[in-house]
Amino acid sequence: PELQFTPPNTSGTGRGPAETAKRIGGGPISASNMPVLEVTGDLSATYLRSEVYGTYVQNGFVAKRTRQGDIRQMEASGEKSVAVDGGKVYKFEVEGAAVSSGMHEITVKSLARRHTSAYIPPGQIRNFEYDGDITAYGSDVVYLTDLFRPGKIYHVESMPPVVSPAILRGAPQADRRRNLSRNTGPYGDQIPRSVRELAQETAARGSTDYDDVIEIIREIQRRAEYNLQAEAITGRVDRVETFLFDIQEGYCDLFAASLTVMCRAIGLQARAASGYLAPPEEAKDGTIIVRDRHAHLWTEVFFEGIGWVTFDATTGARAVPGGEVGALLDGDIEGDNAGAAFAAIIGGGIFGLSFLGLVIGGFWPRLRAMFAKKGIERKVAPYYQDYLRALHPVLKRPKEMAETTKEFANAYVALRSEGTEAVVLASMLDRALYSSASLSSEEWANLKRRITELAVASKKYARSL
Repeated sequence: PELQFTPPNTSGTGRGPAETAKRIGGGPISASNMPVLEVTGDLSATYLRSEVYGTYVQNGFVAKRTRQGDIRQMEASGEKSVAVDGGKVYKFEVEGAAVSSGMHEITVKSLARRHTSAYIPPGQIRNFEYDGDITAYGSDVVYLTDLFRPGKIYHVESMPPVVSPAILRGAPQADRRRNLSRNTGPYGDQIPRSVRELAQETAARGSTDYDDVIEIIREIQRRAEYNLQAEAITGRVDRVETFLFDIQEGYCDLFAASLTVMCRAIGLQARAASGYLAPPEEAKDGTIIVRDRHAHLWTEVFFEGIGWVTFDATTGARAVPGGEVGALLDGDIEGDNAGAAFAAIIGGGIFGLSFLGLVIGGFWPRLRAMFAKKGIERKVAPYYQDYLRALHPVLKRPKEMAETTKEFANAYVALRSEGTEAVVLASMLDRALYSSASLSSEEWANLKRRITELAVASKKYARSL
């Protein structure tokens, strides 16, 4: 149906789009294939957060830190750094009795540019080792006062939150009325009525905070398709409202903004997070090279007693053929020539093709894509079933319907810390199922061998308990 769109009235709010710290909906953004960071250590920590954003203001977000006291100067503990030559050790207090699934430890080296903030795995920071001075926003964001220039390194340990759906469903429910009352006035969110009503209608289908988030993700993915080549949203119109009710296509920033805003509209504490999404399947010899094209935006929702949990509305989203991940790539994905190879900003892993959505390219290209997709599904199915069986000896439960493959793998790692291979294989399976590029016969054989090895390791671990 044709939908009428009326720009929201934001007059008299005391704050306008000019004050936006993170703009969204700017149209297709191509990022170079240039290496930016080198990450070693826990390669299952695929999300690397550098900044968080809270209040929504029509065309983006205001930075989460809004008061002078939000950022504090950190004092070194006096201990000698083991991971960084001549480095200082900064210790962070864990906020509350957070339920954690272990510890992420990574060492990051800058390969290009000067960075004002560090890239941190999700969760609460415990220790940060660096040879310069730092400031911090809570235990979420670290600012490097001397700038993180090429050649410098830091080491960080963080406590990732538990992502098990069962635990998240059992967490204390948010005080939504209190959260909404605090998010009013001239410095509250500027959320259009249509978006608020859609969020409330969608959340009515859930029974817990976690289920409400999942229902919102499903509603966003039902309405919109992922498209790296979507046109920019211009003018004095609300970006999220335009995305959900009008153009219904875009990439990671609009998906993440919609999820964040709709969660905040029903009284959940949610924020947008920016940084990089480092795909573990690109790791070589225990190292991931994070490239310009891995830049990403996602959502984090706060659960009492657990902390900020990552949700990515682009993972599993339908994609417009020609607008999926890699569609703008020009050159070898493994190359280091930043001037020759380009790719669009990654939107949350690998995304599926679909014959639905906007009518672009005609009927037959869509129909061919549909049949090709069915063939891929049939080929991947036995590998996927073997993978689920490989994790079962440790998890002792089936994969839940609302649980992504990566969430299922993370639950496995939470019980068997040395089983990070499960996360890498989850990404490989998603790539095989949703990527437009098919796997070679050697890659299929490698995938089968690694799943078999994981199954053997799982059974051996289960017997040792």
